Amino acid sequence: MKYFIVENLITTKGKLLTFLNNISKSNQSISGVFGLPTAINDGINTMYQYTTKYPGILTIIIPSYSHITSEWVTFTNTVISKWKEGYLIHIIWWVQNFPLTTSNKNLVKNTPGYSENQKFNSLIQEDGEINSAYKKDLDLIVPYLKQMETAGVIPICSFIQAVNYKGFWWTGRTGINGSAKLFRMTHNYLTQHHNLHFLVWSWHLFSNGDMTHLEEYWPGDYFVDVIAVEMQSNRELPSSQYTKLLEIVGDKPIAMDLCYLSPSVHTINEQQRWTWFTIHTTKISTSGLNYTVNNDVTINKPNVTLFSLS
Repeated sequence: MKYFIVENLITTKGKLLTFLNNISKSNQSISGVFGLPTAINDGINTMYQYTTKYPGILTIIIPSYSHITSEWVTFTNTVISKWKEGYLIHIIWWVQNFPLTTSNKNLVKNTPGYSENQKFNSLIQEDGEINSAYKKDLDLIVPYLKQMETAGVIPICSFIQAVNYKGFWWTGRTGINGSAKLFRMTHNYLTQHHNLHFLVWSWHLFSNGDMTHLEEYWPGDYFVDVIAVEMQSNRELPSSQYTKLLEIVGDKPIAMDLCYLSPSVHTINEQQRWTWFTIHTTKISTSGLNYTVNNDVTINKPNVTLFSLS
């Protein structure tokens, strides 16, 4: 039986987390699409064209190199408008390097003697040069996050992507002072310094990263609300990795995000904790999505229309 929403009154972070936890405990998963702000509408329409269903959640990506005063305006407007249309929203700040904005990147470019370890230490130390520049970058996006708050949006946020991936110098670092510290530092700066308590914090993993030692990247229960796993071409996690993930995160909702292939009905039935999944806007027609979203294991819009903002 479909999970129907009787009260369309998700107006607080707590109510959204209660809803996600209820889905996590069921044998259903919310369908979704992901892409850049300019591609989201095409993704929604393409999904309807191929499946006659609309997604329930949108993962909207803003690259970290985007110009703060132009592309962030488009991004913010897209997030607000899609929330008001009744979609769940997951935002990813797609980090390309630290510091993030063009004005601060010269800190790294002009210090070629910096080893990757030195750069990381400068990033996580309170008096570090890269740390100070990173916080200035965060300061720049705060007004846009506050616009979302004023509009009533409660976004799921992945600010540190693929924390278990060893391909970047700031991720894949183990231990309490590794990449987990970068996650905690970002969380504390936005919640304590800027008082942004409405954000739902996502611990973002990469399925092709280090899934064996997840405890080495775990920032702690207090800092994480939900978990999103970037799947790309993987339809599911191996059972051993799925079990390991649940051991680390406990009862928190988990999701398959940034998928090129749709999870199967069998996967959702067997690995019942998956709360949502999102398909790339350009991969919908080849993802095998049609059968999954037209099965009772999947919750689509309007069954996931949660919000009354009029």
